[in-house]
Amino acid sequence: MEAEILRGIRRELRRLRRIDHHELPLREASRLRSAIAAAHRGELPVDFEVWLGRAITDAERRACSRALERLAAAGKLERIGGYSGKRTTAVRLIEKGKR
Repeated sequence: MEAEILRGIRRELRRLRRIDHHELPLREASRLRSAIAAAHRGELPVDFEVWLGRAITDAERRACSRALERLAAAGKLERIGGYSGKRTTAVRLIEKGKR
């Protein structure tokens, strides 16, 4: 599952970095602007369904969360917490994860 998640993260980062928000309709541009800006910083909001390309069950969501923990422990990504600091709200690939 870790490899599938890494592929999805890389794919979504590439997709967002290619978007020129100036060419999008205003409503869509405002919705995507923060995600595009984050992608240019190398960050990506956690969205397992987008990364995996399918709907997932609650059990799969828990498995994905554990996979993020393993990827972080392996030095492939950094987990970024929200304001409460308890949940991972975004990830950033680090050098090992970019390969």
